[in-house]
Amino acid sequence: MGGFNPGHSDIDLLIIVKEKHEVDTYKRIASQLILIEEELEIIKGIELSVVLESYADEFVYPTPFEFHFSAFHRENYKADTSYFCGGFEDPDIAAHFTLIYDRGVVLYGKPIRDVFKPIDKQYFIHSIMSDIEGTLEGIADNPEYYVLNLSRTLRYMKESVISSKREGGEWALNVVPDQYADVINQCLAKYNGEMEYIELNNQILFDFAHYMLDEIEIASSRQIKSSIGGKQMLDMDKIYLITDIPGYSPQISRLLSMMNYARFTTLQVVNSLSVDQLDFLMDPESNSIGALLLHFAAVEYVYQVYTFEKRELNEEEESRWGAALNLGEEGRAGIRGNDLDFYLNNLNEVRNRTFELFKTVNDDWLEQEEEFWNEKQANHYFMWFHVFEDEINHRGQIRIIKKRLTA
Repeated sequence: MGGFNPGHSDIDLLIIVKEKHEVDTYKRIASQLILIEEELEIIKGIELSVVLESYADEFVYPTPFEFHFSAFHRENYKADTSYFCGGFEDPDIAAHFTLIYDRGVVLYGKPIRDVFKPIDKQYFIHSIMSDIEGTLEGIADNPEYYVLNLSRTLRYMKESVISSKREGGEWALNVVPDQYADVINQCLAKYNGEMEYIELNNQILFDFAHYMLDEIEIASSRQIKSSIGGKQMLDMDKIYLITDIPGYSPQISRLLSMMNYARFTTLQVVNSLSVDQLDFLMDPESNSIGALLLHFAAVEYVYQVYTFEKRELNEEEESRWGAALNLGEEGRAGIRGNDLDFYLNNLNEVRNRTFELFKTVNDDWLEQEEEFWNEKQANHYFMWFHVFEDEINHRGQIRIIKKRLTA
């Protein structure tokens, strides 16, 4: 990709094998890799993974690997003859598959496209987005890494073009505001070995980071907007506005604006998750991400019935939504094995019904009061505030679960 720098880059290798091999075989490979690194004086070292050919033919996410070696594991391999990293799953292999298919080089074996198939781009997006997590915390200490990764991430989100750090930085020079040109130029110069130290104050780095993260979020929203139900949600130019929406009264418009943004951020968090990830349980008493997503739809449906129709769920509705409402053991047993589209379709179905129902009432309806929790009065405004407040609360749980997925 034209971006290798002996002082900054590692060498990424992916080996595809037809069948499993003995652990001792991989340990000997690790020993040889250590000798090669020392002989060639590769500062960042070699990163190598071995994957079965069956997973290149029928992709699985996250992808199981037979063996892994990198700088992170090097000292363990050197110090402990029993150490072995293999037999696990790695979500980043999806990114390696995508990079190889698009821009890889064959060192030995069949042509790339005889071995690999295109995979869903959302897996690649998930991987590159993880590269920029912690940007605001890390950019002052490592501006070169974050500035150039932000640049190539934004390029992919806008143009679906896979770039090296250097290519991403050079592209960004032509699209970001002029005030950030020096930020990118200095980071490129450092990356290219033309500058020893970057001389940028923290404020300009934080400003650049905020700008790029906002641009990436906007571009990301366009990647997933087809998953967001309702015409109002598709107007991403107004996603940060709590404002009037055509066809709705002023206060209802503002309520829906807040519900829209809450849902938008939920969809960003779960974008591209696999069935296994949606079913993952942190412990025997926890809820899965899938169950929480269905819970959002169930709560919203219950409040449609309760506030617009003034009734409880009937037997058929209880059968459909009961496990999602109750969660716990009932949710763990009954909500499993569904792909992301299943949950998105339920969320969209219920949200579209909400949009239609709110067209039938006005701001006076929001103010109507009745006895609610703890024998206290509540108005419809509070009840529907609770619908998206509950989603925001549980989305925090989803973020924690997701971190455990990649820990």
